[in-house]
Amino acid sequence: MRTAAGDVPNGRVFDVELETDDGRQVFDIKVASGGDEVKVLVDQPGEQVIRKNQSDRPSDDVAKVETAGIDAERALEVAAEREPEAKLSEMEIDTNRDGVLIWQVELVRADGSDVEIDIDAHSGAVVGTDQG
Repeated sequence: MRTAAGDVPNGRVFDVELETDDGRQVFDIKVASGGDEVKVLVDQPGEQVIRKNQSDRPSDDVAKVETAGIDAERALEVAAEREPEAKLSEMEIDTNRDGVLIWQVELVRADGSDVEIDIDAHSGAVVGTDQG
């Protein structure tokens, strides 16, 4: 995430998905910058930008991430404290049923099972988990 955010001026990550591109695993990362949305493809270790392009129509999540008290990297750290052996599958900023701005972090455990951890985007507190 640091690689993607650092490649975009004043970048704030708001969506991450692990996917396959040309036969290799990559992170598809959406970054907000000055009201714009930039899609950045980063290699699976997270060290190199493969390509990036600016979206014509920014997601409504761009405005959400601008108001978040914690960034995506901190949200992932909080989730990893709960599931230290699990790997990131995807994460995004969203609003839950109660109207609370949250980071939804989906992790994959070593046994292949999924767990989603919802983190309050202002306080950094875990507000919910869902075992998959």
